[in-house]
Amino acid sequence: MSYSQHNTKPALNIVPIEVPDTTIQVGIFAYDPITGRDDLIQLRHTHRGTHAVARQRDRIVCLPRIQNAPAIGDAQQELPLRENLSMVAVLLRETLIDHLHALPRQVIKYRPITFLGVNGLLKEALPQGLSAPAWLDLSPRYELDVRVFSFANREPFLGLALDSRTSRRVTASSDELNTAGIKLQGFYVGRMCPQNDPRLEPRFELLGRVSALRLDEIQLEDARDGMHSVKLQECYLEPSSHSFTNLLDQVFMNRANEVREALLQKAATHRVGPAKLQDLLKIVGYLQKQVLEVSHGVTLTVGTLLKGKALPTIETAPKPVYVFDPTGAKTDTWADRGIQNCGPYSQQTFSKNRPRIAVVCQASAKGRVEQFLHKFFYGQRHPKKKLGPFDNGLIGKYRLDGVSPKFFLTDNPTADAYQRAAQEAISDEDRWDLALVQIEQVFREQQGTNNPYLVTKHAFLTHQTPVQEFTLETASLWEGQLAYALNNMALATYSKLGGTPWLLRCDRAIAHELVMGIGSAKVGEGRLGNRERVVGFTTVFSGDGDYRITNRSQAVPYEKYGEELLATLRNTINSISQDMNWQDGDHVRLVFHAFKPFRNVEAEAVKNLMKALGRYDVDFAFVEVNEHHPYLLFDEGQDGVYDYETKKIKGAYAPERGQVLKLSKSEVLIVLTGARDVKRPEDGLPSPILLRLHRESTFTDTTYLARQVYAFANHSWKSFFPGSLPVTVLYSEIIADLLGKLGGLPNWDASVLWGRIGRSRWFL
Repeated sequence: MSYSQHNTKPALNIVPIEVPDTTIQVGIFAYDPITGRDDLIQLRHTHRGTHAVARQRDRIVCLPRIQNAPAIGDAQQELPLRENLSMVAVLLRETLIDHLHALPRQVIKYRPITFLGVNGLLKEALPQGLSAPAWLDLSPRYELDVRVFSFANREPFLGLALDSRTSRRVTASSDELNTAGIKLQGFYVGRMCPQNDPRLEPRFELLGRVSALRLDEIQLEDARDGMHSVKLQECYLEPSSHSFTNLLDQVFMNRANEVREALLQKAATHRVGPAKLQDLLKIVGYLQKQVLEVSHGVTLTVGTLLKGKALPTIETAPKPVYVFDPTGAKTDTWADRGIQNCGPYSQQTFSKNRPRIAVVCQASAKGRVEQFLHKFFYGQRHPKKKLGPFDNGLIGKYRLDGVSPKFFLTDNPTADAYQRAAQEAISDEDRWDLALVQIEQVFREQQGTNNPYLVTKHAFLTHQTPVQEFTLETASLWEGQLAYALNNMALATYSKLGGTPWLLRCDRAIAHELVMGIGSAKVGEGRLGNRERVVGFTTVFSGDGDYRITNRSQAVPYEKYGEELLATLRNTINSISQDMNWQDGDHVRLVFHAFKPFRNVEAEAVKNLMKALGRYDVDFAFVEVNEHHPYLLFDEGQDGVYDYETKKIKGAYAPERGQVLKLSKSEVLIVLTGARDVKRPEDGLPSPILLRLHRESTFTDTTYLARQVYAFANHSWKSFFPGSLPVTVLYSEIIADLLGKLGGLPNWDASVLWGRIGRSRWFL
């Protein structure tokens, strides 16, 4: 079913709460900037059950929850509830947690209210004849986010945003696991710490990784400062995906893969759109039947899920137009078809038309690699299509004259063997334009110096050579799948060689527009030890999507990160302003995308940068591109699309890609993963992206900014498939991930990225 054929039936996971038009008497304390946080904690502890205590600007408000609650505070005041919805939200939050705790349900978080279901998915999923230990399970997890919503052109209202997920559970202590025969070496462990609110489950605090057991103690590595060992009975395993997989292996042994697949399918039944919506509607129905008396005589009424006309207006962003020549005459709305018909944008100026390529592969796989690379260079026909995506190969599709490959073989699939082959290539008299490295899928699970790909990438990057990896598993794909895999690999390869596949048609109303992704990565070994140093970096694109540069700061302690980031931003702008010949008085628009919440240190760096650009007419927007937020968008008119690989339906209830819902003046939801973009049926309902405009932005056209994000999400030179994030953020995440992994190598020196390689797309 195509998107244009189905009738959209949008729904948002928000339920309005009706607040009565009344007042309550509250107690007031002044909020002390120095002691205020401690005062709040103490007041909540002392008056829990009788009062809800919250900060409201420069005061602390004590809201009575029961009849005849004692008057507390330096002053008393009548509080109109409809004019103070954030205070009503505090009361409702307390009431809901009390209710859940009494049922009983395990409440694990205060905001959003997060609690566990009673049914264990692992136990339900187990094949016949198997049983799971009581301490291991996958539980349904529900979230109720009580907040005030301020939709554009509407009165603010109190509401609940609902969601359902799953939570891994490992409830036995390390002592109990050891007694049960579980091998603990290599697991990360921590302790359970009581929360300020006794109604909440203790929180997990990570301590370190198990290196050895000695009597009743665990010896730790990669640990918190001062932590060398911990008592077995005092700590618990981190319930990470890696730990959970390892435990399944140890508990179910030769049937572990069977259990994993059964659990995946069981969990998937809760993630698909129709089931998730049904789960949320059940919670809404339950809450509608409860008497939610949040204060004496004050009862709130739960409404229905927002649908149809109750929603803000939903628009669809226009499809981006791709440009394939500097004159702008050759265009297409489909990037792959445009390159097929027109060739890449940079074909007239591309200088590496016969690139010199070092090929590193295992000697035992050389024959298969030769066959694979012949298809990569010269083409792989799709057996079921008259015109396939990769019929002409890298050479034909990107209008190259040819390639000059040379093989360097490894004796075995170890990091040492790959290191030797890479060094042999580097010592060769040729200067390589690219290294193609054959790896195995299992390499991606190996850490640091044990990972053959990482040590090889390090070796080549040190000598300013970009690296493109491929797996033997990819080489073994069915011909139709292989054509698409090779097509994406060729796109990334051409980009790493310095080519520009296409640009975007953009608004020419201003002199200069830059779109910059800001990211950061911690560098050092492990997760806890020696990771206090931070690298900040920016990926910079012009408004037409031309990748200009990646610039990075020195690795510094966090307290110096702000000044280093500012220096990086300033150097970046200075370099680009010279390259683009900015003139005094030119209108310049700077759009910043951040894939992490905009921290004060980054806000200060951007504001200081603005002050330094006084010679230009500058406006700027700082947009947080957030994957983690409380919103879900459904389309009950979308039945999903057929997945030919699994022969199942995927993406049911997923809204159309490019849909934009303006929540408020500063917040916009945008759908970047539609039904066709869902990779597997088990992935369930995709979440939209929340764009949040920082309050100090001087450019505030959120419609323009949302359309720009959509265009940049269709603009990755890593893959022809539409992206789930704009490239500003996607590239920043890839860089952060690679810097983190390379930073775990003992001889890695990030200063290599200051060279020629740092200005390339080495990270794709």
